Amino acid sequence: MSLVSKKPDILLYIKVTINSDVFGYLALLKISGFSFFIYTDLRIYTIIGKKEVDPMRYSMEVLGMTCDDCVATVTKALKDVGAESVVVSLMRAKAHFAFDGDTKKLIEAVKRSGYRVGSIVALEGQQDDGTKNKKWLRYDLVIIGSGSAAFAAAIRARELGASVAMVERNRVGGTCVNIGCVPSKALIKAGEYYTSILKSKFSGISATGANLDLNKVVEDKNRLISQLQKEKYLDLIDTYGFDLYKGHAKFVNQNTVEINDLILEGEKIIIAVGARPAIPPIQGIESIGYLTSTSALSLTDVPQSMAVIGANAIGLELGQYFAHLGSKVYLLEMMDRIAPFEEPEISSRLHEILTAEGLNIITAATVVRVSKDQDKVSIVYEQAGEKNSLTVDKLLIAAGRRANTDDMNADVAAVSLDRRGFVIVDEYLMTTAQNVYAAGDAAGLPQYVYVAARSGKIAAENALLGNSKKIDLTSVPRVIFTTPPVAAVGLSENKAKTLGYSLGTATLESSAIPRALVDRETNGLMKLIYDESSRKLLGVHAVMENAAEVIYSATLAIQLGATIDDLIDSYAPYLTMAEGLRLAAQASETDVAMLSCCAG
Repeated sequence: MSLVSKKPDILLYIKVTINSDVFGYLALLKISGFSFFIYTDLRIYTIIGKKEVDPMRYSMEVLGMTCDDCVATVTKALKDVGAESVVVSLMRAKAHFAFDGDTKKLIEAVKRSGYRVGSIVALEGQQDDGTKNKKWLRYDLVIIGSGSAAFAAAIRARELGASVAMVERNRVGGTCVNIGCVPSKALIKAGEYYTSILKSKFSGISATGANLDLNKVVEDKNRLISQLQKEKYLDLIDTYGFDLYKGHAKFVNQNTVEINDLILEGEKIIIAVGARPAIPPIQGIESIGYLTSTSALSLTDVPQSMAVIGANAIGLELGQYFAHLGSKVYLLEMMDRIAPFEEPEISSRLHEILTAEGLNIITAATVVRVSKDQDKVSIVYEQAGEKNSLTVDKLLIAAGRRANTDDMNADVAAVSLDRRGFVIVDEYLMTTAQNVYAAGDAAGLPQYVYVAARSGKIAAENALLGNSKKIDLTSVPRVIFTTPPVAAVGLSENKAKTLGYSLGTATLESSAIPRALVDRETNGLMKLIYDESSRKLLGVHAVMENAAEVIYSATLAIQLGATIDDLIDSYAPYLTMAEGLRLAAQASETDVAMLSCCAG
């Protein structure tokens, strides 16, 4: 009895393999001064070198599964006989699990549940990399991030029958629903509505006593976020059946990430961690308490004055939003025009519109120093070789974005990043590591939620089925949600020239669109770019009421290879802004001012 009651010292412990399916363990034990060898086909679960040894991890081929119910049945069968961390993949016809016992029990359990067992392979992988004593789980696909790209990838992977793990360190849903598209557009619309009440464009209509309670507006925005986060993200996790893990994922190797005390091993991995505001290296910037696009959306008091560094999409949208609420806004842009990536005519017209609303626009300006004096922010900027300054209540930084890849050990997995942290991918969205893909903002793609979702789906298919689908960005529309909005799709005039097209352009003022006249919204314009020889439509650019809605028709036209003549010969519903697309096409060959309404 004394021998049994004492814990043995293990002097030697080795795995003995007879063939690919039969193996066991040989141990030299010392108990109460006696030493002897034992052989067993069971995993010895004890102390070796002061460390606890985890149960062996296995991969079992399970044949005959046809649906998710089969997966649930096999999972239960394995767990009932003691298997742990069970993950069953329908698509790959495999079960992965940890087990400390006779594998015959596993085979019998699966057979009793109505399925056949192929090979069983013991998975090594308890490497000396700091993961030896951590819990291991294995999946077909591990997705890092939980935004639109991540969810699109997870849903597609589950449709293909793959087992999926998703890792998120912050809020589920990513940028768009939490701190991007949804909250910003909700507030922008509120600001637009508020200013429209105060400044009616219709004679005979005026409003007095309009009140603004920004705190309630922000509360409404937060309720909308919670609703959409639940309906479009959290509820889908159970619907599609993938696993969500909270924590910060770091690569251990190309197939493995570490989250706290958990190791997730994936046959393939997708990086979909999104991006965040980039902060330029301005002297004194870290000491003034600046705003970003995230924190600005939570302000419940309207600042008397605000400076915005950056006058592209985010800076323009939020700058006009605060101007609509009553702030005196300064837009500082280092390039020579606002909306610098739009057509010059579009940028110029938007400049006129915003200036007329009272925004102060300063272009070709480089901010060199900021400081804080009590509650005020002082800004020194250089323009045309001269230094100027201004003082405001708040400073908003909207000077681009960088990827959230800084501290995920991408180099350990041989995943290459560019200077702003964006993952370098090929046309199949595969990174420089063959087992790792990237999607969404983190992959350096155009930062729109619809691009993220599309790329997530493509990345999942390529990761699981092999590289067959390419990401095509030739007809991606974009919108700046100012009032009026800016929208564009296809080639710019300069790009079309560079590509060698025999270029034709047509420009239409909003005042030529009957709907704009009715709505008193005549300050916009639309520009079409086409190939003169083939008449093929190459690009559409607009700043006008409802441009964000009209641009989808233009997107389809470009994607389907439509010509200017196709637009001219189409039916355009009268008294819609979409009619402007047809009128602009007609402007390529005639003076639309000389046409009657709906002239064919």
